[in-house]
Amino acid sequence: MEDHGPLRKWNSCKDHLLIPATPRSGITKLHVYDFDNTLYCSPHPNRQLYTKVLYDTLFNSSTILDGGWWSEPSFLEQSFRDMLNSDEEQQAQYWNQEIIKLAQTSYEDPHTISVVLTGRKEVYFHDIFNEMFSSFGKAFFNAICLKRANISSTTAEYKISLIEDFLDHYKSLQELIVYDDRLAQVKKFEKVFGRDKVIHVQPSFKMLDMSEETRLVGQIFQRSKMKECLAWTPKAAGFILDYSSHKKLVRWTFNFFRKKYKMSSLPQWPTYIPLTFESDLEIARIWSNNDLVTVQSQDKVKQICDSFYSQPNLQGEKMFQFDVVKMGYSVTDKRRSKVTIFYKAIPADNAYVSSTSQTMFVISTEEETTRNPSIAIGVRWASLDRRIRVRTCFGHSERLTYVAKP
Repeated sequence: MEDHGPLRKWNSCKDHLLIPATPRSGITKLHVYDFDNTLYCSPHPNRQLYTKVLYDTLFNSSTILDGGWWSEPSFLEQSFRDMLNSDEEQQAQYWNQEIIKLAQTSYEDPHTISVVLTGRKEVYFHDIFNEMFSSFGKAFFNAICLKRANISSTTAEYKISLIEDFLDHYKSLQELIVYDDRLAQVKKFEKVFGRDKVIHVQPSFKMLDMSEETRLVGQIFQRSKMKECLAWTPKAAGFILDYSSHKKLVRWTFNFFRKKYKMSSLPQWPTYIPLTFESDLEIARIWSNNDLVTVQSQDKVKQICDSFYSQPNLQGEKMFQFDVVKMGYSVTDKRRSKVTIFYKAIPADNAYVSSTSQTMFVISTEEETTRNPSIAIGVRWASLDRRIRVRTCFGHSERLTYVAKP
């Protein structure tokens, strides 16, 4: 077999096959770099834009996306176009610069073979990757390897089979390093190659512009003749938890259950406190801190509501704090593998938050749209030993959702 047969065998981009001058016997190191969220800050679905049912559909659908988000070229292609249209400083934000430096060091070592190894399907992404790496203007890798059809069922199995082929060919290898962000894959690689051979990289993302992302999703559904299955939910007003407050709640809940449930089964951001009674007057009361002169003027109420609804989705300039005092839960299937979570909170400052007499507000996700604490009937409640302070903004929320055909 020729000196560097595996490079020719597995490379997916002919313009980026770089055969080292070092003979086969002189290759002592193999460095393997994952692409998505390891090397490149690939976008993923923006949770702010979708209900849970559509978010899950985008990730997993085989009927709409032929395997889900990561099998659909348009999202990565849009990210690539955005990068090319950015200035040099902004372009750097699309790449994990720490990993880029490591890759450059790998490539410059004449005794090292470095490859990009991704689960992206070659049949869909060959052209995008070819153009993307051409935009670098300089070489970083000996080969760009995309997932071939009919070779292993999972990405991890495919990557393992490729790496093993290199290990079998280069008998002089003394070092293997695999860089990957997906913990599940990292564990599989560690099991096969050893823990010291695998580096778990903190994943890096750069989201698409919201309007561009929803446009692309609409095009994909239209292409699948399912455009009518997309719909926007009605705008709902409430107090939207910031992301750090949401994470604080989920961490507490995860520990409360002693890690019994997967993190993915716990409430997903965004979480918010819906208004008990949503009306223009109530929005004006909260916005103005119940200023009587304001709420008695129809013009001022209208002006406030116009300002309120002109705010970006899930954002707001008026900030409020609440103290979470209880957590409620109910098991939602017979296998006890899923759990529905609610939280009860009370206002933490003197700001006006409701014209009702209730002192507790239920925190939910957009799927539950909890406007009345009576929804908590049948839910088991646990009081927190210490209150959890959360920050919210007063804003509105609307989502794209998936409506199945009858």
